[in-house]
Amino acid sequence: MEPRLKAVGYFRISGQRQGMLRAELEGQRQCLKAHLAETGLQLLGEFVDYENGNRAAFVQLGKAIDLCRQRDAVLVLPKVGMLIRDWLFLGQLHAGNVDILALDASGLTRTSVGELAVIARRSDRRLPPESRHAPAPMDRSMFLPGSMLRPPR
Repeated sequence: MEPRLKAVGYFRISGQRQGMLRAELEGQRQCLKAHLAETGLQLLGEFVDYENGNRAAFVQLGKAIDLCRQRDAVLVLPKVGMLIRDWLFLGQLHAGNVDILALDASGLTRTSVGELAVIARRSDRRLPPESRHAPAPMDRSMFLPGSMLRPPR
C-alpha cells in the first residue's frame, strides 16, 4: 500500500471583524476538509494565526512550516486573500522551503512566493521610498529554525 501524502493546514484570520472570526475560520476549515476528501491527503495538524495589527505576527505559520519539514508534508492554505500582498508573509513562506498548496491562488508555488515577496516589498507604501528597493533589514525574527540562512550576530 502506498503511503498517503501528508498535509498541514494554515489559517490566517482577520481580527478586524471580531463577530465574524468563528464563521471565517469554519469556512476555511470546510474548504480544507473538502479538498482533503477530494485528494486523499492526510491532515497532520492545523495552525491558526489571528491578525492583531502586528504585521510580523506569523508565529503559527513558522510552526506549520516546521511540521511540514519534519514530516515531509505540503502546507495547505485554504485562503491566501490579501496576504498575497504581504512581503513578510511571502518571505517567511519562501524561506520555509516547503511545498505549498493555496486553494484560492493556484499559481502560488515555492518559486513564485520569492518573486511575489520582492514585488510586494517594492509596492509597500508604508515603507519610505528609499528602502523599498534596498534589501530588507535582517533580524533574528526573519529566520526559521532549521533554515540554511543564518541570522546576523
